[in-house]
Amino acid sequence: SMTRDPIEVTLVGDIDEASALQLVGDSFGALPARTEALPQRTDMTYLRFPSTAPPPLRAEHQGPADKAMGELVWPLYVATPARRHEEYSIKLLAAIFNDVLRRRVRNELGKTYAPAVATQTPDFADQGQLIVAVEAYPADIDLLIRESRALAGRLAAGEITAEQLDAARIPMLVSVRQSTQNNLHWASALSGSSRDPQNLVDQLGMVDDLNAVTLADVKKAAADWLSVQPLEVRVLPAVSTTTAGSAQP
Repeated sequence: SMTRDPIEVTLVGDIDEASALQLVGDSFGALPARTEALPQRTDMTYLRFPSTAPPPLRAEHQGPADKAMGELVWPLYVATPARRHEEYSIKLLAAIFNDVLRRRVRNELGKTYAPAVATQTPDFADQGQLIVAVEAYPADIDLLIRESRALAGRLAAGEITAEQLDAARIPMLVSVRQSTQNNLHWASALSGSSRDPQNLVDQLGMVDDLNAVTLADVKKAAADWLSVQPLEVRVLPAVSTTTAGSAQP
C-alpha cells in the first residue's frame, strides 16, 4: 500500500535532474520511510502444457453464425534472459510464419483477411507459446488449420530463405527504432529497473540482438519447436436450440 510498500518513481521527459529530485523530494520523499521490503509472492500458479498434446479441442461461441476461429499452439519453454537469443530467433520465425501464412490463405486462397502468428514468452512465468490464429467462415476453418500445419511442417524442414528473414526483421527493427523516440517506451523500460534492470537491458540491446540472429538460428528454432505436435482449437458458432428444435418432425 501507499503507507508501507516500497515506491519507485519513474520520470521521463523534458526535465532536468535537479528539478526531478526536487519534485520527488517534495512529494513522495516527504512520506515516512519504508521499513518493509516488497513481499515475495508464494501463491503464484503458472501455465504449463502437457508433454503430449490432447485431442483437438472444440468450443462454441454465442456470436454471429458466420464467424469461427481456429488456433494452433506450439508449446515453447519458460523464458529466461539467458535464452534471449533463442527467443528472438523464435520471434523472427513467427514473423516469417505470419508473412507466408497471410500470403497463402489471404492472397492465394482468399479465405481469411488477417491470420496472425505470435509468440508469448514472459520471463520466469507462463510457459512460452507460438500461436497461429485464423478467423474465417466455419466451413473454412478445417482447411485453414490444415494449411497452417502444412506450412509449419515446411518451415520445420528448413524451407526458410534469407529474403524471408530480411522481410521479417526489417519492419521489426523499424518499429523498435521508432518506439525509442517515445517517452512512454522509456518509461516502460525504466519501470521496475531499481529492482530488476533486465527489461531496460533488453530494450537497450534489442536492435543489436535482433541483428545477431542468423538464418541458421531461425531454421534451428523452426526444427526444434515446430516439429512437435501443436494443440489444436476450434471455436465455432453454437447450434441454435430453437433451430434444432424446429427441425424435429
